Amino acid sequence: MEHDALGAHARDEIGISADGDAQPMQAAFSSAASFLVGASLPLALA
Repeated sequence: MEHDALGAHARDEIGISADGDAQPMQAAFSSAASFLVGASLPLALA
């Protein structure tokens, strides 16, 4: 932690690491689901 305090915090407290794999399909599906939920409320009111 003496050399890289921000990196140590990201790794230990948040769980972010440099060797973590990105998951674009999971991000796409969760984004689409949140868009559908958010868009359905105004459409239901209209």
